[in-house]
Amino acid sequence: IALLGAPQFKKEKSLFDYGAPYNGNGKATYRGFNQIARFIMFKKPFEEVINTPNLISIEKADKILKTDDFRVYPINQEDLLDDGWEYEDE
Repeated sequence: IALLGAPQFKKEKSLFDYGAPYNGNGKATYRGFNQIARFIMFKKPFEEVINTPNLISIEKADKILKTDDFRVYPINQEDLLDDGWEYEDE
């Protein structure tokens, strides 16, 4: 299960990067990139571990969190994109 914050893009078109605002230094900026994605692995049946204290712990996790019930791996969405991006060989 992955919890992601919804990226927020401006609706205007840009010549630089398909609707992303231009920040003046040759790069486009997306507001959603500063959001944290949290990947969660439950170690017990979902029905046993889904309770308010666990949900609050998952939501507030800003570093890797391991418990007997679940494991949370938070990562910045910009880092996630960078890790998964395939660059062309030149």
